[in-house]
Amino acid sequence: MSTTPATHDTHDAGGREVDVAKTGARAAVPQLLLEQLHLGELQPAQAREVEARVMADPASAAARATLAESDAAILAAFPPADVLAEARRRAHVLDTRARVAAEPRPRWAALRVALPALAAVALAAVALRPTPPSPTDIEPGLQRPLDEVIRTKGTSAATPTRPVDLLVFRKRADGVEHMANG
Repeated sequence: MSTTPATHDTHDAGGREVDVAKTGARAAVPQLLLEQLHLGELQPAQAREVEARVMADPASAAARATLAESDAAILAAFPPADVLAEARRRAHVLDTRARVAAEPRPRWAALRVALPALAAVALAAVALRPTPPSPTDIEPGLQRPLDEVIRTKGTSAATPTRPVDLLVFRKRADGVEHMANG
């Protein structure tokens, strides 16, 4: 044990001996015991013993008063009712998030993301599709419309025994040329 007077504890909370000369003047009661006494965590017999040691040492009494002041300042800054309400609110938020995450999602829920993308692609395809040239388009290098246009036209009415005839012709400046197989 230590050879210092009994009013000064030269051991820390772990039971290791502390060199008082290196650490400076210290209270006779370790900080851990002061906090346990202040919070009411000690057994009644041990609390009476620590209380007696605190009364015998002014540094320990001052440290205990500092603990009381610190607690009062914390309670003033964070009233228990406000802290409790905030803790309940946070717990509710976490419970709600967990409940929503646990709920099964419908299969169509993925479409909420994919559908706008598909619509954008379809719109771009329609807007950017190439248009076939019209008969009035001017061929590059020429200053007049194209002379030759190929069109199809049906002329006969369909009957059960006779299908619709399809005439294919080419219209030229000098007349019409009928097209045929072969």
